[in-house]
Amino acid sequence: MDSITEIRRCHLIGHESICFIALDLKFFRPTVCKHLKTTGASSYLLARQPQSKLGRISNSPRAMAGNRVAHSCPKLSAEPHNVAN
Repeated sequence: MDSITEIRRCHLIGHESICFIALDLKFFRPTVCKHLKTTGASSYLLARQPQSKLGRISNSPRAMAGNRVAHSCPKLSAEPHNVAN
């Protein structure tokens, strides 16, 4: 959102060309033109929120302890051991 205001400020207040803005802010010229043509703030509205594909997520320690997964890597699945120096 900050980039849109920066593009508009450079063009409308600074009277800079579209090519100069594109080079200065490292945008493509069509992107600069698109942002100059927009009138309002962009909005992204959903009619309903998407459901989680993983199901309900619980952050409790008991729930997390019950969901341990065995690793296929032997170094990760082995019990930790003490190393004597």
